[in-house]
Amino acid sequence: MQLANNGVGLEAVRTALANANANRPKGAFQDAANRWAINDNDQIFKAENYAPIIAGYNQQTGAPVRVGDLGTVSDSVQTF
Repeated sequence: MQLANNGVGLEAVRTALANANANRPKGAFQDAANRWAINDNDQIFKAENYAPIIAGYNQQTGAPVRVGDLGTVSDSVQTF
């Protein structure tokens, strides 16, 4: 319901979460013989750190919509 109220789609949320939790090279430096990649681990370990991630923008107001605005963010497990 909050997705529709804010005009944000599930794909926008998925993309925002994937981008915030990406583990990829941050840059590189090199000399005449070598090139080194600069890496960092951006993995998010606590659910509370997902809440401020911007998932999209409200289509009517243009205001940022954060993951925490779309629902409850908590450390938990779910079995199917």
